[in-house]
Amino acid sequence: MFIYGVMTVQIDWNLTRVLTVIFMLIGGAAVFSGLFMVYAALCFFTLDGLEFMNILTDGAREYGKYPIGIYGKRMLLFCTLIVPYALIQYYPLLYLLGRTTSLLNMVMPLFAVLFLIPCYVLWRVGVRHYKSSGS
Repeated sequence: MFIYGVMTVQIDWNLTRVLTVIFMLIGGAAVFSGLFMVYAALCFFTLDGLEFMNILTDGAREYGKYPIGIYGKRMLLFCTLIVPYALIQYYPLLYLLGRTTSLLNMVMPLFAVLFLIPCYVLWRVGVRHYKSSGS
């Protein structure tokens, strides 16, 4: 589907746009790896299922069907600063579609990799506080 989409979309492909797509893939892998790391880290602190995390993983697929901008400014801020979906989808897509010419939008997916830092810190805190049940 990805290859079909790239081949049929009406975008004037050049080196910067190809790099943008590559950066989007790298940033997306980092964000979702971070989310699953948070999910795993929270398991150290609770015995219950963490179904609310599905909002951030599976829900992102549903949110991604529409531009994040339509959900309002608060949702855009949440998706930019808290869980950086907008850095891997919304802002680079504006660049791909020619809605902006700022090269900052092209490299924003790479900033999403920074999301791994707090995720890793939470993981380390969880590992440090882990106590075996003894069984």
